[in-house]
Amino acid sequence: METVLYETETIYTQREYKKYSYVIYRRINKIDIMTILLMLCDLIIVAIEYSKGDYVAAIKNIVYGSLFLILLKVIIEIKINKSWKDNRLIQGQKTQIKFYENYLEAISSIGNTKIDYDKLYKVLETKENFYLLINKAQGIVIEKCNCKEELIQYLKVKKALVDKK
Repeated sequence: METVLYETETIYTQREYKKYSYVIYRRINKIDIMTILLMLCDLIIVAIEYSKGDYVAAIKNIVYGSLFLILLKVIIEIKINKSWKDNRLIQGQKTQIKFYENYLEAISSIGNTKIDYDKLYKVLETKENFYLLINKAQGIVIEKCNCKEELIQYLKVKKALVDKK
């Protein structure tokens, strides 16, 4: 049997699930870029209307653009909350993650998963977490607060290797 290099534990709370979901929306689905592009288009339309002297239409587009941003945020929040409620199996789930030389193992009461590092789709890092993604929608949350500094550095190296692919 191989030697475990590092170990950590994650408890899947609603807070962690929301953070994970927002990172996926932003970094994988590029929702921020799409929103900025739409708002730039709206701004151009507002500028054209304003330059033509159609102030009412310009104000309407500012209002519509603002409402769009609010609605987008609400829709994303509703989707994330619904997804959390639908995924009862992971709610409060404690997962132990063991890191080996060439793979990691996630162990919980719902099953064990072995993932070779070279099969990772992406490794995302935030101030508080690492997200080891198997594909665009599935991944393992690693809370930095539960990691030794050596594990954090190890994950940064793995992230750099996955980013090179």
